[in-house]
Amino acid sequence: MIALDPADRMSAEEVQEVCMTLSEEMGGMSLRRYARKEVPGLIQARRARLRGSVLLPSADLVMTSPQDPSLLTASKSIRSAGLKGRLGRDSARHALLFFALALSLWWFISA
Repeated sequence: MIALDPADRMSAEEVQEVCMTLSEEMGGMSLRRYARKEVPGLIQARRARLRGSVLLPSADLVMTSPQDPSLLTASKSIRSAGLKGRLGRDSARHALLFFALALSLWWFISA
């Protein structure tokens, strides 16, 4: 199955036949039959456990500490004028990182 030359390799049908023979020799329940038998019960148990519970956050949440209202607004997504110097350094870092990744990809492909 792992021969480099395609002529020496087994076909997919031959591999399937060998696997089926091995499976029959091992005996026991097949994975397909085991899953068909066990999985529906597990799904029902999980549904029963989750029935009545809420998966999404609600307005009833109790805040234990003062929350920053800007977390819920777009105020943090807009850069202020005071961060221009930092923005320049971050942009330079991002460009350098992109260049390094592109160079390493080129080296990997060309090697």
